[in-house]
Amino acid sequence: MATADSLRIALVAPPMLAVPPPTYAGTERVVGALAEELHRRGHRVTLFAPGDSEVSAELVPTVPRSLWSEDYRGDVSSFINVTLAMVWREHERFDVIHSHVETLGFLFARHCPTPVVTTLHGRLDAWGIPELITEFSDIPLVAISESQRRWAENANWVGTIHHGLPLEAMPFSELPRVRRAHHAGEGHRRLHRAGPTVETSAQDGRQGL
Repeated sequence: MATADSLRIALVAPPMLAVPPPTYAGTERVVGALAEELHRRGHRVTLFAPGDSEVSAELVPTVPRSLWSEDYRGDVSSFINVTLAMVWREHERFDVIHSHVETLGFLFARHCPTPVVTTLHGRLDAWGIPELITEFSDIPLVAISESQRRWAENANWVGTIHHGLPLEAMPFSELPRVRRAHHAGEGHRRLHRAGPTVETSAQDGRQGL
């Protein structure tokens, strides 16, 4: 239930997958969890996302169905531009807009009269990304980890908020992590390692996160 302290929050999701996604998808799952928890806490949440999304908050469909569910694998920038245009038309409804459409939302964030904060879920060392972050160093960014900040020390980081997911969405597994590759091989398919094998301790593993 909304209260005097409630915020009017817009969450802007990419158009590729539903929120939450039917299977694996990092960004959409995090956006879905964020929408549900903010709504549960009494904020007035509006989610701009594909029409096949299912959330308790208000949903504004940006495309009728998520693009990947329609087997579209082409350039999505035009669809994201349409998404941002829809948010722009309604920006006066909100106290804050939280963008999850990566650097494609930077120009929108710079000029939108309503405050916009951006979470970058992708790699910051990809071609062109450091240059974009430098050019748009005024854009408020929320880091997902202290490690992410180190990749763009010149960015306007306004806070670090680690991804949170409901524990019921993370079923317990009795299979130790170090045994998963062994059991994956029991499916009689050839497995390829993505990098060198390094013997390390659990403590070392935590430091690498």
